[in-house]
Amino acid sequence: MRNRFILRFLLSFALSGFFIGSYAQKEEISLKIGVTTDVHGAYFPVDWYSGKPIYGSLSQVSTWAREQRAIAGQTVILLDNGDLIQGDPASYYSNYIDVEKPNVAARILNYMGYEAGSIGNHDLETGHPVYDKLNREFNFPWLSANSVKAESDEPAFKPYAIIEHSGVRIAVLGLTTPKIPDWLPPALWSGLEFRDMIKTARKWSEYILIHEKPDLLIGLFHAGVDATYGQQQSDKPLNENATQLVAERVPGFDVIFAGHDHKNWNLRVADPAGDSVLIIGSESRASEIGIATISLKRQGKK
Repeated sequence: MRNRFILRFLLSFALSGFFIGSYAQKEEISLKIGVTTDVHGAYFPVDWYSGKPIYGSLSQVSTWAREQRAIAGQTVILLDNGDLIQGDPASYYSNYIDVEKPNVAARILNYMGYEAGSIGNHDLETGHPVYDKLNREFNFPWLSANSVKAESDEPAFKPYAIIEHSGVRIAVLGLTTPKIPDWLPPALWSGLEFRDMIKTARKWSEYILIHEKPDLLIGLFHAGVDATYGQQQSDKPLNENATQLVAERVPGFDVIFAGHDHKNWNLRVADPAGDSVLIIGSESRASEIGIATISLKRQGKK
């Protein structure tokens, strides 16, 4: 990779709970990055209306993560890609009724050991009292580099996170679909502005690569892949689903996780430098989880 490591193998898959694939020869460092997206309150493995078990929930993801962490020689990193807290009755109750206690989403993700998350449009739909409180309760950074304070370039949330495991320095840049003003009344996002994803990614990726010198640059984008969705044009600013546009137009990313469109994606595109960028997406309500398995070999000291 950029400095201390050589990337030997990269595989993604998101197959409705069944995780299969081939592995490279054993490398010095093995990372498995698992990403949930568009959970929409599916925290527990039961249908709130019928009382019957359901296939997808954070409960099943927790079991998977525990099993994966028990595998010797493998580091597991959990990330969430937004639209977490709007959906099932448990989320509603915690957001608006039982507000004195920590939000149930924070309690669950903190327990599961998530290390970063991005903010989705439906998270902001809950209003400032809910998502500002939740942001304080998470034990990890909640990211949105293109959500800035009104009439300012100052980020309203943390733009990126640095995660370090086994000597590997991983930067995670978070972006949120910028179409929120088209969908939500201003009272829910007062004091915020939402900037173009491509311009924001270019600004922050350059900063991160120069100042943080990561071994891996990961995109955690709550935005879809199809830039033409809803008759949008890829050359217009503030595209709702600009994930692939960022991958193709902004150099430096290794893997980008998509969200928002509730679709599974597993594709590679070339960035402006000709380097391959892997785009991974998965469906909603934790019925799937996007995974990147990365093996790295140390090159030696800088």
